[in-house]
Amino acid sequence: MKEYYHDKATGKIKVREQNQETQPPVAVQRLVSQPHRVKLSRKKGWKLPPNTVVVARPTKWGNPWKVRKHKKLRDLRDDCSPREAVEAYEQWLQSEGYGILLGAKVALRGKNLACFCKVIDEHGNYVPCHADILLALANGMNHDEVRNENLKAHKGRTE
Repeated sequence: MKEYYHDKATGKIKVREQNQETQPPVAVQRLVSQPHRVKLSRKKGWKLPPNTVVVARPTKWGNPWKVRKHKKLRDLRDDCSPREAVEAYEQWLQSEGYGILLGAKVALRGKNLACFCKVIDEHGNYVPCHADILLALANGMNHDEVRNENLKAHKGRTE
């Protein structure tokens, strides 16, 4: 069987035999990875990467539980730590957010998810985010796989 392709160098349509090994270009191979979390930014010139869906609070995927850093503020309000907010979001999805859960499995599968949460805090510790829950549910990953992909993507971005 023959495969037709456009040769950009010559501008002509060429034929490639199917038995020839066809590997995607190296740049394409690097782009193919497991979905991971992207940190949204308001910096001038920052653009949302391709294949990324925003799941921050104003969207339907947003986590309604707010995070407060100071314990005194958490005592005065119904706000919580990042870990508590993620746990509450996961419990809510599995009980009341069933429609969102089903939608996430279809709409978010294979996509990177963007939120304003930090991936790594100022002490070098991994910070959980509700996007981790959505990544795990949409892509059939466990929490450790999501964490490892996020760390790998974050490390590659900061090098």
